[in-house]
Amino acid sequence: MPGPGSKKLKIRIPSGPPPKELVVRDLRKGTGPAVEGLKDEIIVNYVGIDYATGKAFYDSWDQGGPSKFLLEETHKGWEVGLKGMRAGGLRELVTPPRFEYGTTTFIYVIEMAKVRQAGQTRFD
Repeated sequence: MPGPGSKKLKIRIPSGPPPKELVVRDLRKGTGPAVEGLKDEIIVNYVGIDYATGKAFYDSWDQGGPSKFLLEETHKGWEVGLKGMRAGGLRELVTPPRFEYGTTTFIYVIEMAKVRQAGQTRFD
């Protein structure tokens, strides 16, 4: 199962105008615990790319490794787009502005290393 320290990804930038709705595409299905709710804690590697420029604004592989946070600490695109994702999975999200913080569409490729569902005392 992939996890902290896994290999950096190559990202495909979609062509054409950005979508108006959230796009969720599984690149690899995970087999571990699934993200169920906003109180779930996740550990992820991810790349965030500006749709218009194709340039990365954040890359956890370049920043020293995965990030850990509660799903509720993210933005609406992740809150909606990561539900049901399982540890070990790889998912692409294309998030229009209404799912973000402003006027820009972003592409995220997210590798779910671990999930701790609300109420659990440890990561499985």
